[in-house]
Amino acid sequence: MVVLVLLAWVVKFVRLDRRINGLAAALVWQGNSAPTIQRDEQERMQRLNDRISWTLVGVMVVAAALLPPLPVPAIYNAMQSEAFGWVILASILLLLELELSPSFYASVTRMRVRGLASESLLLAIALSALVAIATLPLAEEARVSHPINLYVVRMFLLGNMAFCGGLTLYREIRRRVRTGDLLAHGTVDGLRTSLQVLILFNVVAMALATPVIMSLQVTGVLERTQTIAAGLNLLAFIWTVVSIAYFVLYTLRRINHARGFSWIDPPNWRVALPHLRYHFRWHGFFLLAAWVAAIQILGAWLAGPVATGDATIGLRQALLLLATLVFMLFVVIFRFRPSVARGLGWLNPAVWPSALRLAIRHGFNPPLADVVRTTYLQALFGTTDEAALLDLIEEHARIAPLDTRWNVRSLRFNIIGDPGEGDDSQLYPGSSYHGAAKQASRATQERKTPASNGQLLDALIKNPAITATIGIHDDPEAIDFTIISSDVIYPGGEICHYE
Repeated sequence: MVVLVLLAWVVKFVRLDRRINGLAAALVWQGNSAPTIQRDEQERMQRLNDRISWTLVGVMVVAAALLPPLPVPAIYNAMQSEAFGWVILASILLLLELELSPSFYASVTRMRVRGLASESLLLAIALSALVAIATLPLAEEARVSHPINLYVVRMFLLGNMAFCGGLTLYREIRRRVRTGDLLAHGTVDGLRTSLQVLILFNVVAMALATPVIMSLQVTGVLERTQTIAAGLNLLAFIWTVVSIAYFVLYTLRRINHARGFSWIDPPNWRVALPHLRYHFRWHGFFLLAAWVAAIQILGAWLAGPVATGDATIGLRQALLLLATLVFMLFVVIFRFRPSVARGLGWLNPAVWPSALRLAIRHGFNPPLADVVRTTYLQALFGTTDEAALLDLIEEHARIAPLDTRWNVRSLRFNIIGDPGEGDDSQLYPGSSYHGAAKQASRATQERKTPASNGQLLDALIKNPAITATIGIHDDPEAIDFTIISSDVIYPGGEICHYE
């Protein structure tokens, strides 16, 4: 059934999406002069496409939820071990370190390696979750009190994944098809976006559920054999809440004509959440917490499996945590001891306040965005010397005057950059009311004399040494060209709107 649904998506893409996309591209170029009959035909096909797409999303959800069970007891038993939870927790900590550590952004090569490692780890965590869900048994063991129906949990998990992925794919393709964007690239980007959303949702859901379930197991609230079933039940609940919120937000955006709710729209989470790392300034404190967690993981592994009914496990964990905190405190004091504390002088409590104050100051680092910008500039200008880098930036940022052989006295141009965060200026740049940036640029360019439109910029680029009189009779308010800078089409809008 899943194969049939995928074939139906392909048929819809070939037979309907391409026709809508071609007509949309023609309408974009024709503008207000497009015949009414073409616009009516476009709207009719778009409504038909929406109905077919929603039907396919619904069938895909049902097909995923009703996939035949593939129980693999060995995988489920391995998931019930305490080591499995520690591995997941360690993987999430490693992922956070890859995302937040300034050392991974100190060079372009490091950033490439970091990106590859981070994407691989994300994919591994998401695939592990998918394999674990697909191979679940039908139910817990009979000896467990109040056993959970794992088949129903599996249905909810797979159905919600299919819904979120299918809705994202439908939205991405629909947006590109209706705007006349290049469909070949748009389809690949839509598939990539859907995959990124599913991976992000999986990783975030596991990051939320794993610490909760491990805490219940460590404290003895849950037995080891109940941990995974309870965790999967919690995952199913989280996925269901996300699916409902996703559908509600999308419905509101459709009612509101795609205005508002931009950064809380789930497909943008894959961008918004990683974007937050560039404002992160507390890597020192995070590193300290990561070391505490790593020692806890190592201690739990060395202690071996917890015996059922062991009432001392909570006390042992608390003592281990206390010992870890004391050890890390002494490490921090030694690392940031004042210069006057020679030998064992750092053990004197009198020097501890100054050491801790210095440690707190070093716990804050420059925003990660500044580190990345510096790295890019160093790679661009080929130097890591700060003074030389500043001189080169100043030299290249200076605008050179026009050649004296030109008869024009000045160049006039507009720069459109970052006009909004998914608001009307991005969503409707062709609108006379909403697309103020594009309309202003177009109006000033139209003041050029007909013979000179575009010629000055072409001449400057192709042969700047020639003498020209292009544009000397233009309107004083005319501009010669427009630079589209920054994220004018992010997270809303399409590049074809500016062509």
